[in-house]
Amino acid sequence: MLTLLVAAVLNGDPRMLTTGPMVEAQLKTGPAQVSISGTLERRSLGRKGAIGTALLLDDGTAVWLTSDAPPAGFELLLGKFVRVDGTLQSYSAASQSLMAPHLASPAKPIEVKRDLSALIDQTVRLVGTAENAKGGAVVLVDGTPVYVAKKDSWPDTLRTKRISLGGKLTRAQYLPQATVNAKGEISQGTTGASTDYVLRDATEPTAF
Repeated sequence: MLTLLVAAVLNGDPRMLTTGPMVEAQLKTGPAQVSISGTLERRSLGRKGAIGTALLLDDGTAVWLTSDAPPAGFELLLGKFVRVDGTLQSYSAASQSLMAPHLASPAKPIEVKRDLSALIDQTVRLVGTAENAKGGAVVLVDGTPVYVAKKDSWPDTLRTKRISLGGKLTRAQYLPQATVNAKGEISQGTTGASTDYVLRDATEPTAF
């Protein structure tokens, strides 16, 4: 990551910011051209039911784009993990009431496909379809099931809908292994030492 960052700076590319601490550190130096990677979502502004548009980073930090509807051309990418270049600043010139941080003059978003295997043991925000499996609630991320730890099922209001939620992505033997009793009867469960993607300490989901 450091090598890529140095190369980007030398090439004149915007600095890549992926976490809240990185955003906070950059804000202390003043407005700057940056590249933000996060999930494009509509989020509450916390006042009178107002809904804005933000990039939600993996650690839950919101970098705001607007205090209302998404910028033109962004609508089709709501609920997607994207990269957006723009000017990071601590306020919105169009709405001083918009909470910081804010990405002004955002460029066209670029969808980023995520490799789950490269995110193991990291804090992430995943987007997928909520489904109920025999082993519990799962999120289907591009067809790959990710079990949500300690959650037996999704309510009908969320099942089959696209959702996003944060947590720590792990890979472990989550489902119980099948056993054989004295009569030779095999219990339900997995065979061998199979492993699954598991999202632990999951946040409350956002539905799209």
